Amino acid sequence: AEIVMAALDKAGLTDGAYTIVSGDHGYYVGEYGLAYGKMMPYDSSTKVPLWISGPGIDGTVEKNLTYVALNIDLAPTFMGIAGLAADPQMDGISLVPYFTDPTTPSVRDNFLVEYHGLYNYVIPGQNCVSDPDKSMCYDAFNCICQDFHNNTYNCLRSISDGVNMEYCEFITGYTEYYDITQDPYQIHNQAIAQAGNPDFDTYSSTISTLMGCQGADCNIQN
Repeated sequence: AEIVMAALDKAGLTDGAYTIVSGDHGYYVGEYGLAYGKMMPYDSSTKVPLWISGPGIDGTVEKNLTYVALNIDLAPTFMGIAGLAADPQMDGISLVPYFTDPTTPSVRDNFLVEYHGLYNYVIPGQNCVSDPDKSMCYDAFNCICQDFHNNTYNCLRSISDGVNMEYCEFITGYTEYYDITQDPYQIHNQAIAQAGNPDFDTYSSTISTLMGCQGADCNIQN
């Protein structure tokens, strides 16, 4: 971001302008035994950078911001910068209020993480045996495939005071649960050890709500 800003400043393009820098999800380089891809529900796969600079933005925001920004917030934020109100049916929240006051209360503590596993996709030039339930199988990885049809899931990610967790439901019925405060790398799945936890029913219901909601109805707090 600093390199981008330096280039824009040199070109005289920073006065009165907003600069927004983001990126795609990063590839795994061995995490969780995966040699390639970014298809898992863990923070190392789902987080992306977001850096915003412009008129009226408090330079301390990046240090003090407690609000969770999502990619669905980008469109309402662009509209807010332009002085326009977002359509009530749009998911996401304008981040403009946080530009000047990083202590602005969050309107949501929960959000949906979802993915539909790739399958029946053969990489050109590879000699791996085709399997309709698998994809991205590479000779260089001894034909260990990187994605599968059953890697399809919906997760509840919850972040608030005293809560930092993720609960996932896969199409196979398999579930995962992580207390990320205690397990920041999401290594120890607690779903089996805590089988019967009544909170899981609540989490499952919240996932269903988030999958079907729109607009402000998606802003669910703990």
